Amino acid sequence: MFGLFKTPKYNDPILGEFQRTQGRWNGSIKLDKHGEILLRLAGGKQSPDSEGLDLANQLCSQIGSLIPQIQEELFEHYVTYRDAVAEGMTPEEEEPLPEFNRSSDVWSNVYPQWVDISPLEGSPTEGFVIEIAYHVAWDEEHTVRARIQNWKVFELCGSTV
Repeated sequence: MFGLFKTPKYNDPILGEFQRTQGRWNGSIKLDKHGEILLRLAGGKQSPDSEGLDLANQLCSQIGSLIPQIQEELFEHYVTYRDAVAEGMTPEEEEPLPEFNRSSDVWSNVYPQWVDISPLEGSPTEGFVIEIAYHVAWDEEHTVRARIQNWKVFELCGSTV
């Protein structure tokens, strides 16, 4: 009787254990300089989607080629935010913004929060999208997500709360 309400689990031989909660499969993934972070996958009640699992496994080896793309996108986001603050277009900050002038310095001002891999819905392109979410020091109120498809960053979403 109590087995009916037990949270399902899935064990991947490479990525380890996943637990299904709120319609997502949650586990963890180790991504080079990002360390180990939460991994969320789409899937049915029995297991994560096989395409999502495959992409998660590939992400471990592809992250090195994605880092420069993500770094540039995050730096561009920072510069835009910094310029908006300087022009008085944003509410006054309680803490001063970090100051840096090179994209490579972005990593001391961000930390990854999670990776989500799910089908790209409502888009003209088909397939799955990988999202890596970052907390950024210059915009404390939002999570910035690097959206990746076909091993290219195609969008940086900067307005997720």
